[in-house]
Amino acid sequence: MRRFVFVLLVGVSLHGMAQEPAASSGEPIKLPVLTWQGTGCKGEELSVLMGCPFDQDSPFVMRVRLEKGLRLPAHSYPIDIGVTVIDGVLEVTFSEGEKKRTVTMKGGDFFKIPAYAVHTAYVVEKTELQDSGIGPVYTTWEREKCKPGPKPDPLVPLCARGR
Repeated sequence: MRRFVFVLLVGVSLHGMAQEPAASSGEPIKLPVLTWQGTGCKGEELSVLMGCPFDQDSPFVMRVRLEKGLRLPAHSYPIDIGVTVIDGVLEVTFSEGEKKRTVTMKGGDFFKIPAYAVHTAYVVEKTELQDSGIGPVYTTWEREKCKPGPKPDPLVPLCARGR
């Protein structure tokens, strides 16, 4: 009986290893076909590539698509988020009391949104971002929320389990 349990455990372990590419293999990992979901804000979609941005202490990477002309009202997040602009042009205005600072971000640029930093965004050209951080991430709107849009489909998982 002990040999059977040992063989079963080894078999299960080896089966799991065969499905996941080794991170140290040096081989590039091809992205799966992205599944885009509405966020509840009109003109914004996301696709989670790795992890789960909504779970506590979960490292994540996600893509965000923003439609041209979208204005996101003042909001903040409870975590630091690293943002890479994949394509497009985005103006981000950070507010601290009466002081405001606007930065224009273009494809290839990287910036950090510090935890609890109140900011707005205006999409000059259709933009795709890649966000990364350690969850949970959620949006706290200062005064007004974004314009309502499609919400995530509850039948399609937002988190990238096993990726």
